[in-house]
Amino acid sequence: MVTILLFALAVSLSQCAFAADTYSSSQINQASTNVKNFVEKNDRLPNYVTINKKQVTMPQFLYLMTSNVQNLKNGKKVSVTNRAVQTPSSSPENIKIGNIQKSQYLTISQNTKNTIISAGKAPNSANTSIGTMGYKNLVYTYAKVLNFYRLNNRFPNFVSATPYPEKLGWTQLSFTYHHQTTDYTCGPASLKMAFSHYGVTLSESWLANKASSNAQIGTTQNGMIKAVNAVNTNYGTKFSMTTESFTGWNRIQSYISKGIPVIVRIKSFLTPGGTHYAMISGINLQTGMVCLGDPSWEGKNTFSVNHPGVKNHYVTMQYLQNSLQWVISNAGISKPLMPLIK
Repeated sequence: MVTILLFALAVSLSQCAFAADTYSSSQINQASTNVKNFVEKNDRLPNYVTINKKQVTMPQFLYLMTSNVQNLKNGKKVSVTNRAVQTPSSSPENIKIGNIQKSQYLTISQNTKNTIISAGKAPNSANTSIGTMGYKNLVYTYAKVLNFYRLNNRFPNFVSATPYPEKLGWTQLSFTYHHQTTDYTCGPASLKMAFSHYGVTLSESWLANKASSNAQIGTTQNGMIKAVNAVNTNYGTKFSMTTESFTGWNRIQSYISKGIPVIVRIKSFLTPGGTHYAMISGINLQTGMVCLGDPSWEGKNTFSVNHPGVKNHYVTMQYLQNSLQWVISNAGISKPLMPLIK
């Protein structure tokens, strides 16, 4: 009799070891945005994400996300009950830069969910059309998918993917991100970020004033150089900025490896026929990716002065090179690179 009671107590305690909380579809989607933003800011997964004041681990969250994806695919915005999920022992990955089409990431989400239910832990990896995607990248990828769904009320036609961890092969600068405060001060905002790399704190409005920025023409490259010279005059520094032609990625990688931020004038992704300033904060010659400190980037093609912005805007080298070439061919700017040298 005592043995039976002890066994019953042990079963009861084991069942109480995990609280099976339930989360709504919208709560999971919002948490996906939080995880996506954390990864893009910190280049790693968070230890947990907080949903309705509860801490959810990343393997648990992968289950919630893939379950939510399947429910939404079937037209059901229903809640999902959390479950105990272990972290995989490894996260092997071997993928190329590319896109995973909607039909495939929906299938992978079902397979991932099934694996978690049957094994009690997240899968080490998943096979995709662009190679083997590791567990960590799976979490980030479905966070991007559900972030898109939250913003657009539909699934994306594809989700882009790059090798993970993001730090692998990267040459990057430290800097303080700044989201521009007007729709025409991307130049001064980029300068502010570039100066922050050197530990110099300046206001966007002060730089805009010294650069003669205005709503009609924005900021000229000569205005940018003028603002740098004003910093030297006012603070006794010895910064220099010149305009340079684009001669290849090795030149830019050399600047970044020496701790020199490079501001680029590129095609605007918001204004047709317009140009835009951003700062190159990192480059990865292995994967063909560039990281921008983009003062207007919000994770989608919109802009609001009230948005906090997103620190890391990842683009392919080919995309950025095409954008630079567009500026050279259509905006009459033969030298779109502007390194800030101390």
